[in-house]
Amino acid sequence: MTETVAGIKEAKNRGHGVTVNFVANNQNIDDFESSYAFFKNMGVRVKLSRVTPRKKEEGYTLETKEKLQGFYEKYGVESATPFPIQKTKRFPGCSAAITSCVIGANGRIRPCPQFQDEFDNAFEVGLEEAWDSLKTFSKNIRLPLECRGCGRKNSCRGGCRFASLIVNGSVNSRDPLCDTSFKKEKPETLPEILLDAKIIKTKAFQRPEKFGGIIYKKQTLIPLNETAWEAWKICDQKSVSEISEYFEEKYGVNRKKVAEDLTPVFARLAKTDCITLK
Repeated sequence: MTETVAGIKEAKNRGHGVTVNFVANNQNIDDFESSYAFFKNMGVRVKLSRVTPRKKEEGYTLETKEKLQGFYEKYGVESATPFPIQKTKRFPGCSAAITSCVIGANGRIRPCPQFQDEFDNAFEVGLEEAWDSLKTFSKNIRLPLECRGCGRKNSCRGGCRFASLIVNGSVNSRDPLCDTSFKKEKPETLPEILLDAKIIKTKAFQRPEKFGGIIYKKQTLIPLNETAWEAWKICDQKSVSEISEYFEEKYGVNRKKVAEDLTPVFARLAKTDCITLK
């Protein structure tokens, strides 16, 4: 610990930003507050993450989320791992092979630090080609059925896929720390009057995918299906009503139904500042 603290001080003296990630488990969860105070006193950013089980029977993994959730709300810290939490937005959904990956010392690329499945070697074929090899993994990831009615699904995205695999036996099952008492939120909606408001795009990370595309901003990833992705591409300086008319003219679909489907999409984009409305 002495060497770690000395290393942190040296990094700060050289002008580097330093973040400490406290990985909570059943053995150390009660030490978080004293650790938080210690590192904040050093001027260090603190993240709080849950430990990910390596096998189902491990006894040190968190069985409930209440203490962890309480710390997120009390201190406003961010999480470095996916976590199905209700009241704070300072956590990411699972980004494995979607917006992030791990490159091992041997150059092999993996979806995340937990998954041990190795794909192409970035040192040999380059990062872009190695990243493309991850699509054989990401194409099989789906939002758990139990999560599809949840208002948090776009940010949480079912929680940690690795924990789901280890505990439940499937990457497409619900995070083991998310239970049926998890309160569902109403999906975001735009007021009726804003259906005719002009949409202005703001700067956000975006990438096309086989299913449509993704938008990423403010630690929130928004997956878009083919219809929503096409709407995103043409939305600048248009209203939801105008976009719906475009789909009706091009594909012969009912504009009212299109507007109903696109409204929560653009409400989500507005909420994360991917668009503004005027």
